[in-house]
Amino acid sequence: MSSWKRTLFSSAAGEETYWAAVLQNTALSYGDENQKVAVDSSGNVYFMEPRVTGYSDSTEGQTVTKFDPEGTFQWGKRLRPSNVNSQGSAAFGIQFDSSDNPIVLAMQLGGTRVNAYKLSASDGSTTLVTDLGQGEAMAFSDYTATGVQSDGTLVYAAASPITGGVNVTVLRVNPSTLAAVSVRNVVLPRPFNQNSTMRKVAVGPNDEIVLFGAVRYGSPPNFRAYAMVLNTTGSAFDWEGVAGYSSSSQVFTGFTGAIDSSGNCYVAGGAYSGFGTAIVKFPDNGGSISWGLNWDEVTGSSPLLYSDVQTDDTDVFLSGYTTNTATSSSVPTFMSISPSDGSENWTRQVVYNSKGGFFNGNMVLTDDAVIAAGFIYDGSPKKRIIAKLPKDGSITGTFGNFVIKSTSMTNAGSNPVYYTSSTGSSLNAGSYTTSSASMTTNSAITWTIDDETLE
Repeated sequence: MSSWKRTLFSSAAGEETYWAAVLQNTALSYGDENQKVAVDSSGNVYFMEPRVTGYSDSTEGQTVTKFDPEGTFQWGKRLRPSNVNSQGSAAFGIQFDSSDNPIVLAMQLGGTRVNAYKLSASDGSTTLVTDLGQGEAMAFSDYTATGVQSDGTLVYAAASPITGGVNVTVLRVNPSTLAAVSVRNVVLPRPFNQNSTMRKVAVGPNDEIVLFGAVRYGSPPNFRAYAMVLNTTGSAFDWEGVAGYSSSSQVFTGFTGAIDSSGNCYVAGGAYSGFGTAIVKFPDNGGSISWGLNWDEVTGSSPLLYSDVQTDDTDVFLSGYTTNTATSSSVPTFMSISPSDGSENWTRQVVYNSKGGFFNGNMVLTDDAVIAAGFIYDGSPKKRIIAKLPKDGSITGTFGNFVIKSTSMTNAGSNPVYYTSSTGSSLNAGSYTTSSASMTTNSAITWTIDDETLE
């Protein structure tokens, strides 16, 4: 039996509860990438482990765990499609139907099939499984992302290299039936080439579909960051903005992004030029960037704060890691900045048992909280972590095995600048067929919850 160990940071009647939980299951093995979190309309928190092995059937699948808003364990399930071979599967982020039932898309790594699952919110049982067929990008991508449009339509995007470019499949799915609504194959426009990437998809205020990633250019090859806006169905290319550095020796590898309610796009990524994290703001409809910053740590090494970016219009939030000066190790970190000029509001490290770690998946926002997941370097396999902190950064201190530490960033070195923007054209239609599928394994996971401390 494995236990999620929860630590409560703040809990009071009628107020938001902030907490973190860790898990270590020594009987299983995990892929240390892209742990997913999601929050339904009632504040329940879902955690998904994309790649898990160690079960008796010798195949990979994913696990989905539900917590209530206070972090109390509700249920855990393992998912494995019937048509997955020994190479296993990886999953897109969790979305929901109108009744808050979680929906998971899983693609077969090294295979050709994509499956969609709908689970019951009450107990995690499978209520619907469909086979969305095959597609080059959907089945082979290392980078997958998901969003939701205002009518509930789910938007999935995945990228894979093709000869002469990068192919991004944009698939829209009906949340009730799990049937494909539309699919477009987007070949990233000039100057994108085979080594460019698409890392994230988001949905804008008018249901426009936004892609974020890195474009490779030049000789020797280098990278710049981009935001690309498509129309609501992905059938037409609206505009793109690209940002980089004036020097060819400085690299801005776009990794993630977010779009606010006014259509402004924030793109963050790695600044491999002696510093850490770069972020730019593109105004709606492209054009010269509003601002660009290059963040380094006041004390420590280069921060990686581009696992994800989210915004609620009031603030922009980044997640990833910074350096714990007490141990010189990387630790999971949240950062909040101003959308008007990118200035730092606060930065908080989440230190567990003096060990290193990393928020390496997506991040979600609620009215009052910021939530992310990742891992801790504590034993084998690495411990999994979920953390829920207040948006205003108001919690710091020691809570059992956790320390919430305040740290600071500095704007150092040269800043990224506007490179180019362009408008585009119609995009190629693709085809997807939907058929029924079956679930080989949907067994309960015997996890418990152990509280460590209540402050």
